[in-house]
Amino acid sequence: KMSETLSKPRNVNHTLKKLYDWMEKGLIDINPEFQRDVVWNSTKQCLLIDSIFKNYYIPPILFSCKKLDENRWLRICIDGKQRLTSIQRFMNNEIPYSRKIEGRMKKIYYKKVGGQYFPNTLSIGEKDEFDNFEIVCIEYYNLNIQREQEIFSRVQLGMPLTVAEKLHAVTSPIAEFAKSILEKYPSINKIIDSKRAKPFQLIVQALHMIELNPTKYNATSGVITKYLQDERSVPRELKQEADQVFASLDILIQVEEEIFTRDHRVSPIEFVFFCYILDKFSNLELAWYQDTLLQMKEYVRNHHADIRFNQTVYKTLWNFVDDVENNLADNDGHKSKKNRKK
Repeated sequence: KMSETLSKPRNVNHTLKKLYDWMEKGLIDINPEFQRDVVWNSTKQCLLIDSIFKNYYIPPILFSCKKLDENRWLRICIDGKQRLTSIQRFMNNEIPYSRKIEGRMKKIYYKKVGGQYFPNTLSIGEKDEFDNFEIVCIEYYNLNIQREQEIFSRVQLGMPLTVAEKLHAVTSPIAEFAKSILEKYPSINKIIDSKRAKPFQLIVQALHMIELNPTKYNATSGVITKYLQDERSVPRELKQEADQVFASLDILIQVEEEIFTRDHRVSPIEFVFFCYILDKFSNLELAWYQDTLLQMKEYVRNHHADIRFNQTVYKTLWNFVDDVENNLADNDGHKSKKNRKK
């Protein structure tokens, strides 16, 4: 079944100066939830500036427009983030444009800035020419975030959105809570793959496990998406438990980050289970958690050559959690605070 037909977009030309002014005023959002973390390097950015000066083809910028008030619109960038970023960086003198002058390549900056030394800058005529260069923009109106995400996904073609990127575009109380955790504890990015919204997905999976405590594999993308889309308020108990878990994880990373990469880098499913262990067996010594993490990684590696997020590895890790619980009970009578759900 084909998806709902969208309203026809408007094709319009905007000057670089106008686009730049909008970006500086916050009237263009180049980082909506569904955008990628991929960033052009300076060489590629400078090449775009060169293409503008030489009148090479520049693909259109794709916007979703939302009215803020009587005179202002917010343009959400669906496609063209890297082009806009390159233009903004050049006009802020953060990158130069290279051009041959008297037989030698020289770096030319956009403008003179008081108090800073830029040996070569655009002439008044060149600056006017650049400012007034027009880029084709395609503007949609009245789109919700799901439609914006769908357009973004289709534009990418050969590089479809990952499950993590689709989850990251969801707006709900639990989604906002997961994002706040990542903002509060950025050290998480040091121990897991931080590309393409993966940390956000793993935090959501950890929250799902901490709250629902499932013994059977229940972490498919469909289950996690449904959990994330729930519009209920985040339970106070979950907020408290999660904050304690990720605060403890942050301390462990700060004290000895190396244990998360020793032998092998902690895998997504190991990350989620270790968060669960931090919650289930709370208020123990730091050294105990360090040892348990290393034991867990060794235990999983002894059972699986390929540590993936699947039912088989999930069962192995549950067995490890059971062993940990039994050992604690035998040694000092420590009781876990979780009663597992089937």
